[in-house]
Amino acid sequence: MSHPRAARYSFCVTMFQSLLLGILFMTVTFLSKEEFAKIFTNSEEMIGAAADLAYLLGVSMVLNSVSQVMLGDSLLFQLQKLYSVTCCPYLMIVPQLLQVTLMLF
Repeated sequence: MSHPRAARYSFCVTMFQSLLLGILFMTVTFLSKEEFAKIFTNSEEMIGAAADLAYLLGVSMVLNSVSQVMLGDSLLFQLQKLYSVTCCPYLMIVPQLLQVTLMLF
């Protein structure tokens, strides 16, 4: 029993909220481009360089907020697959190798 209209509505609501938050943080970054670098450094040269890159940071905030919604479950599935293929064998083999190594000494 799937509900395509409900799924489409929830996607639109989630996308709108994510886009709204991304635009909000982009606006905050644009308005405080001279100030936010002072948190990390006192160098005027670095503050100027960070202020020049503030536009790129703001746009990437919007794109990242939207892309996370677009990827959604497919990303989680890929991460689970990656974990099971790469990490699980090491999590099982390494303790056994340590046990064998300790038995040899």
